[in-house]
Amino acid sequence: MIFPQFSDKIEKLIEFSALGATMLATLTHRKEVVFMSLPPCPNCSSEYVYQDQEMLICPECAHEWNPNEVPEEDDVITAKDANGTLLADGDKVTLVKDLKVKGSSQVLKIGTKALIRRIVEGKDHQLDCKVDGAGEMMVTAAFVKKA
Repeated sequence: MIFPQFSDKIEKLIEFSALGATMLATLTHRKEVVFMSLPPCPNCSSEYVYQDQEMLICPECAHEWNPNEVPEEDDVITAKDANGTLLADGDKVTLVKDLKVKGSSQVLKIGTKALIRRIVEGKDHQLDCKVDGAGEMMVTAAFVKKA
């Protein structure tokens, strides 16, 4: 042996790696998944979450959270229409004024109906909508009212 002073540590390391290989072979033979106990991502519902110390991390949306903390209700994104009514996903709304569509010569008329797909956080456009006759587009919440 080259380093006799490390021989006992090397033997323990070899025993430990053999034990690890045996455990891995057992888990592979049983076809068990070790990471099934982690909850899905609260943002995107991804199941590919991993743990880094106390934090859980989602590799798909890069969201980090502590599973021991109680989630705050302030994280919910809200939007109010022209009348001050709170809007939610799936609400049907109508336009309260004519809107020019950016990058097009199309104009959306007053009373055009739209369905809110989701509410996003943004300073210009908060609503991801399906607008009748125009398709999918982002709309500012101040220019709609709940139908």
